[in-house]
Amino acid sequence: MASGKQKHFVFKHFPMEMTKENAFVIFTKAFWRENSIYKVIFPKLEEFAKSRGFEYEIPTPKYYKGYNDDKHDYILLEDVRPAGYIMPDKTISLTKDQVILIMKELAPFHAISYAFLRDQGERVFKEVEGFQYCFFADDIKEIMGTNFDILIQKFYDVAIEVLEKRYPEGAEKMRKYVEKNGTPPNNVEHLTDKKYFPTLAHVDLWSNNVLIKNDELGQPTSVKIIDFQFMQRGNIFTDLLYFMYTSTTPEFRKAHLHTILNVYYDAFQETLEKIKTPLPWGFTKGFLIDEFEAGIISAFGRMTFVLPIQLGSLTKTKPEDDKNSEDLIPDADVHSKENIMKMYMESPRAQARLEALAREMVENNYL
Repeated sequence: MASGKQKHFVFKHFPMEMTKENAFVIFTKAFWRENSIYKVIFPKLEEFAKSRGFEYEIPTPKYYKGYNDDKHDYILLEDVRPAGYIMPDKTISLTKDQVILIMKELAPFHAISYAFLRDQGERVFKEVEGFQYCFFADDIKEIMGTNFDILIQKFYDVAIEVLEKRYPEGAEKMRKYVEKNGTPPNNVEHLTDKKYFPTLAHVDLWSNNVLIKNDELGQPTSVKIIDFQFMQRGNIFTDLLYFMYTSTTPEFRKAHLHTILNVYYDAFQETLEKIKTPLPWGFTKGFLIDEFEAGIISAFGRMTFVLPIQLGSLTKTKPEDDKNSEDLIPDADVHSKENIMKMYMESPRAQARLEALAREMVENNYL
């Protein structure tokens, strides 16, 4: 560099070889969305906060540039690893101090985006290509027909099979839930803003999408959030439930859940005070805790889907099938029941996490 200082970058680019999964990236406009979020949404949120007297910087790596054409798409970001940021180990729970730090960053982002939407309305979405798309939204389920529901059912059914030998009571409770309700738990009210006040939700917030910097004593001091390809207009529970159930253990939640939610609430309230915006009507600490607990069964349903993908061994039984990418829905091959089971069988950690989750659901009468 002309300044004499060395710069480090992260270059996210479009997959060169076309597969069904890569075609799905095109279908979801993931690169279009993330580029637009960095270029349009984040600057607008920071400008809005500044206009209200609050100097606010979204906790992400610096964005330099990006490009989209569904063939050569890329995003160029600052590489913050040389500055000391590291990704936590996804196989273990985050610590209390790490989660508190993340909540103190997540709550202001939710609060400012809520205030922004309250003040500016929907105009910003017209400037962001594909922004209202969400993998779990009702409209996308219509586009995908029954494939999405079948996909969720596959993962849930395999989870029952995995648990039958490790925790038969949990497997039976899961089976009875479907018999009673017709489908696995997947409450879309916690994935949209139809019931709750709107905000911007990351949607895929978990330990692999945060980078944490520690001080000399090993205490977390700063966090960067990454991977915004699924960000959407949603609600706070979308992120809170997903984060807590992907990134902490039942033991952690039993000991610290209410403390963590209190930290989040206080940071949310303090941020709104700084930007002179009233709290959403009825949004109290009691409401936050009650609605979080109401969404736990939904979080469990989603975990049966994401757990083998996040902690399992991602393999394919028929790699040659990827050559046919006409179908944009990745509902075969890697997501066959055979492959989902293989993900679990090759990952004792995934099996153990599933069992721990099921026990938590049964012991707390959620299932």
